[in-house]
Amino acid sequence: MKKTAIGLIITMLLSMLVACGNNIDEVNEVSVDLNTDNNIAINNTEGTGAESTNAESTDTETEVTETEDTETEGTETEGTETEGTETEGTETEGTETEGTETEGTETEGTETEGTETEGTEEVTEPVDYTAKISKPYDDVDYTPFEKITDFPNNPKINVKGVYVTANTAASERMDDIIELINKTELNAVVIDVKNDAGYITFHSEAAEKYVPNANKYVLIKDMEAFMAKMKENDIYTIARIVTFKSPQYAQLYPERAISYKSSGNVYYADKAYWASPFDEELWKYNVEVAKEAIEYGFNEIQFDYVRFPATGSSLDKNLDFRNPDNHSKTYAIQNFVKYAYSEINPMEAYVALDVFGWTATTINDSGIGQHWEGMTNVSDYMCPMVYPSHYGPNIFGLPVPDAAPYKTIYESMSDSMERNSNVETPADLRPWLQAFTAKWVKGYIPYGTAEIQAQIQACKDLGIEDYIFWNSGNNYNEKWFTQE
Repeated sequence: MKKTAIGLIITMLLSMLVACGNNIDEVNEVSVDLNTDNNIAINNTEGTGAESTNAESTDTETEVTETEDTETEGTETEGTETEGTETEGTETEGTETEGTETEGTETEGTETEGTETEGTEEVTEPVDYTAKISKPYDDVDYTPFEKITDFPNNPKINVKGVYVTANTAASERMDDIIELINKTELNAVVIDVKNDAGYITFHSEAAEKYVPNANKYVLIKDMEAFMAKMKENDIYTIARIVTFKSPQYAQLYPERAISYKSSGNVYYADKAYWASPFDEELWKYNVEVAKEAIEYGFNEIQFDYVRFPATGSSLDKNLDFRNPDNHSKTYAIQNFVKYAYSEINPMEAYVALDVFGWTATTINDSGIGQHWEGMTNVSDYMCPMVYPSHYGPNIFGLPVPDAAPYKTIYESMSDSMERNSNVETPADLRPWLQAFTAKWVKGYIPYGTAEIQAQIQACKDLGIEDYIFWNSGNNYNEKWFTQE
């Protein structure tokens, strides 16, 4: 992971990113403010998550700021810092013997006052599981987390997948996706189940219970038949659930949502009203939708927008996050994931988390609750969104990262691997890669077969066999992938 001088002043404007799921458009605007505390302020939004970063540092704390009417096609960057560990040994007390005393020429025997042993006492110091973490949070659990890493009826595979909207999944276009998968190295799809607008793809009993309006646009009427078709073609299915950007829920329960202290109005950004990640009823709703997806046959649940809105510390002072116990944002995110894992794992399905790529670069949670070690420790897959187009000038020493797909992916995923090494039970890595041309980036290059394969090769060279590609319009060319 590269470290550059903090004095580097970098600017970048990232705009007009394409969204995911319900085709909501977002625009990312990224700025870097290098102040005396070496803090970086980043304005960004996301689709499957999107963000652009302009400063390269592994010991920098960052703060992400949401842009309200924006659109996104992707996500971001990463990095890591590791501190050494100190091992304290054991202390043992020795044995004391009082010797032997003999009197006269007669042997009265040997009198021994005995051997007095105070014993051997081993002092074992408790293991400090935060020793390698640059900025641990006091209320976050970094101890080894029990995971069942493989299921006989749902074995792990090296996922090579593409993103598919509910609209595509419900249309004849899905036949083209299936044909693409059958002809190439691809073997998986990530399908919107609960999208950015809060609507559910199939009729959901959980939605009827919590948010009936979420069933307003049911696009796949016969989920049993749809999933049977996926299984017939041996396609690994991943259910994408947009988690805390949950506008239908937030509008129905404004008293639980993030709101302005002065007016009580629900916080609105990124074209949506935001619910609070501290709301445990919302935890239950998202997890119940996930469990319905598993019952239909999905192999894995992928939680997206598993974060707070990017408000920034200045605005945070004016917002009510519904946090009466004054926990950290990271606490809320991790405890949601732990709860979700406890419900999903017994159903023999896996838990994946979409995160900003920047999550692996900054030592803190970027003000959105995404602290790498706190999340990788309690999930099965970490899916950093590392699109080259979402890195600002001179990141990784590259004038235009978008024009260097191999190097950008190699460096960003190296950072993710290093951060994973800070905990004992890290998740597997499965990056989101770029399958679109970012014409809004100054110095961009068209993305075709060479650029797609360069990103895949960068992962392979690091020993990472999993990947998923993002294209908001679901336009994928079979020439991009190895034919089978």
